[in-house]
Amino acid sequence: MKRSKDTFKLNYQYRIVPNKQQSVQLNEWLYKLCRIHNLMLEERFNWWDCNRSPVNACSILVTHLPELKEQPSYYSQKRATHWSRESHHHLYDGVHSQVIQEAIKRVEDTFNRFLKGDFKRRRSGKPRFKSVKRYRTFSFPQIKADCLTVITNPHKRKNGEARRDIADINLPKIGQVKVIYHRSIPSGFNY
Repeated sequence: MKRSKDTFKLNYQYRIVPNKQQSVQLNEWLYKLCRIHNLMLEERFNWWDCNRSPVNACSILVTHLPELKEQPSYYSQKRATHWSRESHHHLYDGVHSQVIQEAIKRVEDTFNRFLKGDFKRRRSGKPRFKSVKRYRTFSFPQIKADCLTVITNPHKRKNGEARRDIADINLPKIGQVKVIYHRSIPSGFNY
């Protein structure tokens, strides 16, 4: 799908306030996604180490170059996750499949930025393996249109200003989660 010059993509981020059970489930998801991220990154680094050879440091004698492996891509790693469910089933249990695919997409983007650079051809540093403390976000690429329910807050502050609206979002496999709805979504935009 081609974009015209007068369209743009707008993202709003909202903070959620889960209850204790949802908080435990979200932390479990983050732990599992962190492990998946590190496994996929390890596979890409193994490919990178096996397929690079310093040209200026080759010996004068005949050198055997190893057979090149195929570069892991987003689609090959996404397909491999279905085959690796038997060996790593504890990582995939309970986590929404699209969230796992989005985590693999993040690895793809960071590794490509490392190899090729961004749109201005500036390369970033080597991607890091993440600890559980550093892996703090995940996203749902698709969500139902009626997942967000907003209720206007009838209460006023002491100075007479209106309080923030109260909102809930229905997340797959998690349920209704309270959202701090600090600004409304403009009319005409869909989520």
